[in-house]
Amino acid sequence: MDRLEETRAYSTAPPTGERVDELFLYPLPKFSLARGQRAYVPLFSLDVAAEHLYELNLDDRVRDNRFQPSATSPQAPLEIWHRVRLANSGAVPWTTGPALATRDGALVAQDELSYAPPGGSSTLRITRVGDLHADADEFEIERKPRALEAYGRVYDEITVRGVAEIASFRDEDVTLTVTKQLTGAVLATTPEGKLDRSAQRLFAVNPSSTIHWSLPLKARGSVRLEYRYKVLIQI
Repeated sequence: MDRLEETRAYSTAPPTGERVDELFLYPLPKFSLARGQRAYVPLFSLDVAAEHLYELNLDDRVRDNRFQPSATSPQAPLEIWHRVRLANSGAVPWTTGPALATRDGALVAQDELSYAPPGGSSTLRITRVGDLHADADEFEIERKPRALEAYGRVYDEITVRGVAEIASFRDEDVTLTVTKQLTGAVLATTPEGKLDRSAQRLFAVNPSSTIHWSLPLKARGSVRLEYRYKVLIQI
């Protein structure tokens, strides 16, 4: 198969484009290819700021209004993911599509990069991190029998204590973000985390809450976090 004999340089200036309804169209100059030839046409090139993120998500241990301690329902191995947040400092949007990440010419990741408008950002998932290790568990520490009767059902109110420990075997400091989703009302967090509480569903006896932590993790160091919440459990 023939190959293109000429490699043309392309401009790094922002392309001119136009928005058509929900689409953004990039105009290209007219060109032709001989039979068997193929073309690679870059739209634009842009240097952007990149922020490295290390993320741990802790699942809800309440299912169908029943608390599932690790003794009866062990969690799957915890995974910490390395992601990169990219800021779109250009003049045109980035559409959703596959993306490749390389370092020193070597491929390190392939994933989908979601839509980012000018001035916005998008996050690219790189890989699971092997040199950051996390353990987490939850324990019932108090129970109030028959604390509520509602909708023909009887509920105990239990207080749950959760603990997570993250250890680093890396030679560099990182910032770790931890997200804990739970059914119930959060009582306390250590260190203090940001709390989001969802609107309670009709006929639900418990709210849905999410705790967010952003924790500095020193090289070869470790961090520990704790939280407490109360939840109504059907008996």
